Amino acid sequence: AADNKALTELFERTHKLLNPENTEFEFDLFLPDTDDLEELALALSEWCHGFLWCIGYWHSGADWSGETDGILKDMVEISKLETALDSENEDDQEAFMQLHQYLRAAVLMIRDELTQTDSDTSH
Repeated sequence: AADNKALTELFERTHKLLNPENTEFEFDLFLPDTDDLEELALALSEWCHGFLWCIGYWHSGADWSGETDGILKDMVEISKLETALDSENEDDQEAFMQLHQYLRAAVLMIRDELTQTDSDTSH
């Protein structure tokens, strides 16, 4: 029962943050609360894998724009990430933060394309 409640709350919060009417850049990836860069990189890779699975399940026949197609290909590569990152290395920290920010923005771009597609097909 507690697991169901936690998943429901996660779904509701994600739904709110991904609502096209929400113009704030509040959406964030659900990653562990840790400073261990290697653990975060693994979680980022797994997050991409899960996102791609969901997109493939719900929109397998979608005709993606060139930009979105490129983003999805980037996510495939990130989902294969198997590199050791050092939490003390500033270059590794910067690279992780850039990937993290890229994915946050990418999800919102995909949301916008899906919203546009849904709106186009409903007319």
